[in-house]
Amino acid sequence: MFKIKIANLPRWISEIHLKQFFNNCGKMLEAKVVLDENTLRPLGYGYIIFADEQSLAKALDKNGTMLDGSVIIVDVDTGLENVEASEVAIDLLAEPL
Repeated sequence: MFKIKIANLPRWISEIHLKQFFNNCGKMLEAKVVLDENTLRPLGYGYIIFADEQSLAKALDKNGTMLDGSVIIVDVDTGLENVEASEVAIDLLAEPL
């Protein structure tokens, strides 16, 4: 699995638009724009999973390019953000009230 994280997305971006922008990179298995739970509006970042490493490399080449007026940040998703957030949540639960 070859996953990228795209940051600094325009706040009106849809998954369809994201797929179209990265379509020439190669076979996508999944594309997701992260939404706010309450408002269901995009939070300005998303993820794409590619089928192969060559597609991933082409997508990384789009780092620093413009998408609907925003310079996007494209990087390999390591999943560390989720781990760090989980560790913080566990630490908070361990503290006495």
